[in-house]
Amino acid sequence: LSGCGGEKRRAVPLREGIGEDMRGTSCVVAAVCLFLCLGGGEGQRIENNGGHYRYGNIRWRQVQGNTVEITLTMSYRRDFQSAYWKGSGLDGLAVTGDTIQLNGKQWPVLSFGDETLTVGEYLKMQVTAYSVAENWVYGTSVVRHTYATPTNNGEGWLVRFQGCCKLSEVANLNERDAPWEISSTVNLLGDSASPIIAVLPVVSLPDTGAISFFAPAFSPLRDGGVTVQLGNPNTALTSTVTTFTTVLDEATGKVTIEFPGGVAPSESAQEGNFFFMTLNATGLGGHVQADFLIRIIRGAYQYRIPKIGHGTISSLNLPGATRPIINATLYPEAPPPPRTPPGRGPP
Repeated sequence: LSGCGGEKRRAVPLREGIGEDMRGTSCVVAAVCLFLCLGGGEGQRIENNGGHYRYGNIRWRQVQGNTVEITLTMSYRRDFQSAYWKGSGLDGLAVTGDTIQLNGKQWPVLSFGDETLTVGEYLKMQVTAYSVAENWVYGTSVVRHTYATPTNNGEGWLVRFQGCCKLSEVANLNERDAPWEISSTVNLLGDSASPIIAVLPVVSLPDTGAISFFAPAFSPLRDGGVTVQLGNPNTALTSTVTTFTTVLDEATGKVTIEFPGGVAPSESAQEGNFFFMTLNATGLGGHVQADFLIRIIRGAYQYRIPKIGHGTISSLNLPGATRPIINATLYPEAPPPPRTPPGRGPP
């Protein structure tokens, strides 16, 4: 651990119930940092070798009474250098079926809004997909928590997933290597499950000056009643060389991005850069959030790009007459086969 008092130390796990007011982001981070600086013994380490967080999506459902199950779906840089990031792959890194114990420059924290939180060895990700070529690992973490009451004095319990840092290869400078936070509110008097945001971890777009994509949200319990918003309209796709205008249709989750001059070459996918975006979805039980990456590809396409379509016939039809029909067409990011040399037929 460095950055807290100068010396490097190993830290012990943080237990639940620390502090009297853990509702603010700064309070949680300050408490974790203070504990790690003062604590001794064997435990986990805080690592600092570049941003690694690529994607986060949070949702919850009621299990029984005031007990909820919170599901985090996440994606990180696969080659993040940490003893807890190792796996059973041939390169020593994580592959499908492995478990990663989350850490980073700041300790990843899942706080429940009632002065308890889960960190360190209690927060692990089950790896469900990975890519060596694109350097990412993807998976889920499922945590159960019991509240004393169904609401926080009539308001939803505020759940936060926080840590550091976001990916370094990000063009919007206010997001590059920045701490991440996605949140949800849990109101068990309003509903027994949160909305779900359906968005790919990476949305690939052509450099056409104006383009739309879908990031719909829905209730797993009923038709309608869910709206989608930009996480922060004032900072969405800002701090960039490229000038963006972003418009979102709350009912369908259709995101329209306009950049009339095209993407700046230095911010394009060809230069290895992405843009971060955060969306909210709001329903009867509260709100949820999702962080994801956008990349803009200059020039002619060489790949078939993954996408989520809205209102089209697909094999992933969500039930309900008015519920969005989502078509998730996933293609491998692979170049086309090489051309056959002149004078030679196919093998």
